[in-house]
Amino acid sequence: RSQDVSRDELKRFQELATVKDRQPLFRWMKERGITRDVPAVLEYVTAHRLMRYVDEQTSAGRKTQDTLSEYRDYLDMCAKLNYATGSKSVLYPKELHTAHDRAAKQVKINADKLMRRNFKLAYKRISGALDYTSGGMMIVLPSSPEELTAEGNALHHCVSSYADRVARQECIIVFVRRAEEPGTPYYTAEVRNGRIVQLRGLGNCAPTPEVQTFADAWQRDVLQAAAMPSAA
Repeated sequence: RSQDVSRDELKRFQELATVKDRQPLFRWMKERGITRDVPAVLEYVTAHRLMRYVDEQTSAGRKTQDTLSEYRDYLDMCAKLNYATGSKSVLYPKELHTAHDRAAKQVKINADKLMRRNFKLAYKRISGALDYTSGGMMIVLPSSPEELTAEGNALHHCVSSYADRVARQECIIVFVRRAEEPGTPYYTAEVRNGRIVQLRGLGNCAPTPEVQTFADAWQRDVLQAAAMPSAA
């Protein structure tokens, strides 16, 4: 009552019901305009340490809330990376921003590794099942996300962005190539639920009648006969 708090501030105060140093923490939040992230950070550190560390890491001209949000992100990433969050060197890095960016980079590396593994698994389960050659054209399966990137760069479309979808088994991507030039990008197909949902060539162009006929025959004679899982 003496602090004349708003309804939202009262709610935030109530969220701190089990926290030691609740009153000084709440005053600190009120003085610095803190509206979020405190309960999440308190899962890792005490209120006293939180206030001291965040104040130390907040440079002139920067909002304390921004530092606190960055700290929360950093701690969450540390937990995700299985870092020793009981260690002071992990909990209170000398330069929060640098430590945050380093952790974010490692999270991305780990995510890329997982995506690559799942990407390869997605094609391993269909290896050999979708082979097809007819009328001077053939189906080629990509072996890595880099091949999607190369395909997109060569044909000037966005297939490189589909690597994550393949890894999540939402779709598969196949290359339609000329049989005499199996290494040269020609057309790219997206397959979902046993059907071609996109077939695009240079500059995202639609297939020629010849390419469409080939794709229709592959879908009818090979793709659907292969009894592909629902994700494909």
